[in-house]
Amino acid sequence: MEPIEWDRSFEDSRGARLFAYVFLGSFFGLGLLIAISLVVALPLLVGSLLDEPAMLAVVALFALVGGPMSLLYLWPLLTDPEQRQGIWVSSWPAALSRTGAIAAAILGAAAHVITAWVTGMGPALLLAVGGLVGSLGMSLFLSSGRIDPNARTLTIRPNHWAERSATRTVDLDGWTNLRQYRIGPVVVLWPSYASGSSGPRPRLLTVPPRVADAAAPVFEAAIDVPAPERERATNPTVGAVLVVFGLGTFAVGAALWTLDAVPAAFRAWFAAFAGVFGFLFLAAAWRER
Repeated sequence: MEPIEWDRSFEDSRGARLFAYVFLGSFFGLGLLIAISLVVALPLLVGSLLDEPAMLAVVALFALVGGPMSLLYLWPLLTDPEQRQGIWVSSWPAALSRTGAIAAAILGAAAHVITAWVTGMGPALLLAVGGLVGSLGMSLFLSSGRIDPNARTLTIRPNHWAERSATRTVDLDGWTNLRQYRIGPVVVLWPSYASGSSGPRPRLLTVPPRVADAAAPVFEAAIDVPAPERERATNPTVGAVLVVFGLGTFAVGAALWTLDAVPAAFRAWFAAFAGVFGFLFLAAAWRER
């Protein structure tokens, strides 16, 4: 049986482009607001500086050092290709339209203003939400990999938009079960792994529907293979301690959320922080079952 390969890029996925605009809009929108604020405040600032020539000279000096004169440091990097070797810059924004990026920036700026007005929180909230939702959405719709039916391995490139990112090879014989969910133009694979399996163990994988259909016999054959024996003995005591830590972390996060004297933004940050670590403690305890 021939290997099964696929590669879904931004050009192939409208959903990936949409989530990319969400990601860019949260950051470009904040930059647009800062630029507008500077343009509005610049005449007032220049007017006040004209009354103090010494301060105006200091500001002009810093502007020159941080502006045109900084090109003296970057000139070798800009003119000599050898100086740029080893420097990698993500090229995935080039797959998006300039009009879409501008529209995302305008909508992102409006979202920042509305969020600050409704919740009273700063831009950190929208940056976190936009960055998380955008990156997760892109990871869902973008996928690239190869399935070798003979070796029963699945090779994926987790960071699809980074052309130089390393690949990960999953041993399909370590699967004990597989659940599949169709979400639009992709199929989400949710495998379960044997306790003693080695190597990478990604919990969620996305493939095009044609790949899921073509690889169905390979998945079934891999799951039918007896699971390897467990290599590491469980420790119920460690599991119990981790459960206590996890529940205690959740309790601390809930207690911090009830402190009205603390600003809402800090309470939300601490509660989210406690929730993440509480989940990690409980996940580690689950492995000791």
